[in-house]
Amino acid sequence: GVAGPGGNQYFASALPGATTYYGVLRDGQAITSTTYAQYGLTAVAAENVSGTNQLLWTNGTGSTAGTTAYVWNLSSTWNYEGYTGPLVIGSSTQALEKTFYYDLDGLNGISDPVADGVTRTTVQSSSTTITGSGADEFYIALAASGSVTVTGGGGSDAYQLYTSAGVQFASTGSTDYMAITDFSSDDKIVLLGNQSDYNILNSGASLYYVFGGSNDLIATITGSALNSSQLVYTTL
Repeated sequence: GVAGPGGNQYFASALPGATTYYGVLRDGQAITSTTYAQYGLTAVAAENVSGTNQLLWTNGTGSTAGTTAYVWNLSSTWNYEGYTGPLVIGSSTQALEKTFYYDLDGLNGISDPVADGVTRTTVQSSSTTITGSGADEFYIALAASGSVTVTGGGGSDAYQLYTSAGVQFASTGSTDYMAITDFSSDDKIVLLGNQSDYNILNSGASLYYVFGGSNDLIATITGSALNSSQLVYTTL
């Protein structure tokens, strides 16, 4: 993640839930939020990729998609060593969204947290049933007026429980939620924010309830046991 506990200087860590951050440096100089402001670039995410610390830059802001991205390679102490870019944001950068868990293209969250090239299905109809093909699929929650039953049908599936505007599925109350019927050990749940933003209850017999803000039910999950590694927390 990227943080700014020291004024406008960028600090980073590749560890989830980290409390210790390293100042991002280039040639020994601190990199701040204004260093590349003239180019419209903002550092938005950090990860350790195959043993190399990396920092993702884009000219997008929040839920507004950018057009260009850069990836910095950094040392173990987060000192600049090189970069890749400019990268045109689009289908060719979907793998970066998966690596950094960041929505570069503004298309309702991160691309493909399961496998490259999966089918995207929006979940928005009231009181309907959606059944997958059995291949890897990515189900994206949009505004809905009733519960929607989703059966992935096999494969490695992901279920995103928020919209591109950051509104949780079932934002109008606990009568609106995604009912996932065949969750498996290969599947993932994608949530906006942090673990502390949600309450996940196990009701036995592999039945789980996912509650968002104001104790609002946003999903029921049945199938195999849900473990922490299957929960992906991301930002827009």
